Amino acid sequence: LQLQLADLLDRRGQYPEAARIYRDVLAREPNNFLAMNNLAWMLAHGGGNAREALEQIEKALAGMGRRPDLLDTRGMVHLALKDTASALADLKEAAADGTSPQRLFHLARAHHEARDREAARAT
Repeated sequence: LQLQLADLLDRRGQYPEAARIYRDVLAREPNNFLAMNNLAWMLAHGGGNAREALEQIEKALAGMGRRPDLLDTRGMVHLALKDTASALADLKEAAADGTSPQRLFHLARAHHEARDREAARAT
C-alpha cells in the first residue's frame, strides 16, 4: 500500500512526500527493487537529485539484472545527467528487449538530445 500511495503522490506532483515514502519502504525493505526504480525515476524527473537517482537504479540493476524497465529508467536518469551516450546505450537495449510506445519515445528523446534528428524521427 505504501508503494501505491507513493506512486499516487508522484503522479500528483507531490515529489518530496513520495520520495519520503519510497525511502521509508527502502528502510524497511532494502531490496525492494520496485521502490528503488520508482524513486530513481521520480528523482530524475521530479526536480530531485539525479546523482541519487543513479545510485538507486544501479542498486536495482545489481539486484535484478539488466531488465528493460530498469534500463529504461537508468537511460532516463542518464539523460537527466546530460550523459546522452550512456542514455542511448541503455535505451536502445531496453527498446530492443521489449518495445513499447513509452520506451520508443524515451529512445527518440535521447536521439533528439544527442542532436541526431534523423534517428529521433525514425524511432
